Amino acid sequence: MRQKAIVIHSPSSGRSGKLTEALSWLHQAGLEIVNTIPISAIDGLPPQGPDWQEQGIQLVIAAGGDGLVGGVTSHIVSSGLPLGILPLGTANDVARTVGIPMDIKQAAAVIMRGKIISIDIGVAQRAEQEPIVFLTTILRSSLLARRAISRMP
Repeated sequence: MRQKAIVIHSPSSGRSGKLTEALSWLHQAGLEIVNTIPISAIDGLPPQGPDWQEQGIQLVIAAGGDGLVGGVTSHIVSSGLPLGILPLGTANDVARTVGIPMDIKQAAAVIMRGKIISIDIGVAQRAEQEPIVFLTTILRSSLLARRAISRMP
């Protein structure tokens, strides 16, 4: 019996043009893709994991970048559904951190092997004052300092 999966994707991810190729590899490897939906279809909805489980979904695949992975995770975290990642974003830091290859065929093979790892998940609350302002200042100072150091004799 084929494992049933739902694929959540972002049409605006850096490598979204490779979605069809990725889906083909997953299908060839024996995965039954029940539905492929854009992240915009579930934005603002309550967690969908329990509903997907009732529909017989056994695996949720995030096909995009780090933002998409975070968005999909918020829908399944309390359901216990495993998350597969197809790194179709630009940087794909989450995928790289957990050892998922950037090659689409190899990433699909990782999903099909079914090795599940646990990772810590945190929740950030919005601050009254946006912390990104401070981060930008720190990064700019850091870059300027590096340039100055690299020019020192």
